[in-house]
Amino acid sequence: MRPLKLILFASFLGMCSTTGSFNYEIESNNINYTIPDKINIFVNESSKTTDLSVEVNFIESEPKVESIELVFSMKFTEDYEDESKGVCIGPDWEGNGPGEIKLLLNNKESFKKTISAINNSDVDRCMNYFYYLREFKIFTFDNETILIGVASNYAKKYPDAPEVWLINKNNVIDKIGDTNIEKYSLNFELSK
Repeated sequence: MRPLKLILFASFLGMCSTTGSFNYEIESNNINYTIPDKINIFVNESSKTTDLSVEVNFIESEPKVESIELVFSMKFTEDYEDESKGVCIGPDWEGNGPGEIKLLLNNKESFKKTISAINNSDVDRCMNYFYYLREFKIFTFDNETILIGVASNYAKKYPDAPEVWLINKNNVIDKIGDTNIEKYSLNFELSK
């Protein structure tokens, strides 16, 4: 799954900022439950801060979804194709610290969320940071949880991409279908 990627460069009063947009379309089969059809990730970076906005869209005008939990993880330092010899720390996300971003998107807020980070440029020698979606959970008004596989299964407690699981009110797990999501394909990148 490749993102539709748009990057714009702008300069304001001598301070450089970068804005990036990563847009993903989700297709599913054999699923009788509401799952999103689009995820849009917007990044606005300046030299001191980074703002991350995530928006999840549904085909249905009023989905039976109460909230969505997304967890993004930063790829480990040794995976970077970077010439730096230092440690990759990444931005310090409010309430999360560097490395992991956990977002809860609510129906009341139209499944949109923005989080900010302070860049650790003084101690961080890396120039690029790659984040991938590690967990994608949907909580329905009927007290059911839908787990959408976006990465690996993490000790069989989470579905592999492209599987979709349903955990019903009685805590019974069933595979309910598949999506077009490939492992680690829902991602975004930051750069200094």
